[in-house]
Amino acid sequence: MNDKNSNAEQLEERVATAEQEAQQWERRYKEATISHALKDAAAAQGAFNAEQVVALLRGMTKLVEITDKATGKPTDQFKVVVDFPETSSKTGKPVTVEKTPEEAVKRMKELPGTYGNLFVSGAPKKSTTKQQDPIDVRTLTPAQYREIRNTNPERLGLRPAYR
Repeated sequence: MNDKNSNAEQLEERVATAEQEAQQWERRYKEATISHALKDAAAAQGAFNAEQVVALLRGMTKLVEITDKATGKPTDQFKVVVDFPETSSKTGKPVTVEKTPEEAVKRMKELPGTYGNLFVSGAPKKSTTKQQDPIDVRTLTPAQYREIRNTNPERLGLRPAYR
């Protein structure tokens, strides 16, 4: 009788341990899948730091099982979904829209007032100095040389004067 109780207790302990390990691996799988999808979407949209985008979207993101449209049964495949906050175009009130990570990050990029600092701008960079071709000094008169040296020394291959 004592052996039966002992065996039952060992079995219960092994089942509890196996359930804990299964839950731990499921949690790891979900976290890795979600993180990977968000990082890929952030990189594709030109985020400075994908980890920042992941930190912002992680709380809104979940892993959902895909169902077969014809039968309505689960397919044992999963997709990452972001419950993204939007403003309704009809009512102007806040709503939550289900988006893929790519759609959510693209929408973030479209909202420069809120998330603009997270992405590399597509605008061309403006140069503060005039980029002009260097001048052949052999063709200049001494007066022309002095004038260019004082106004735009970079064209002569010189460093600008710091004043």
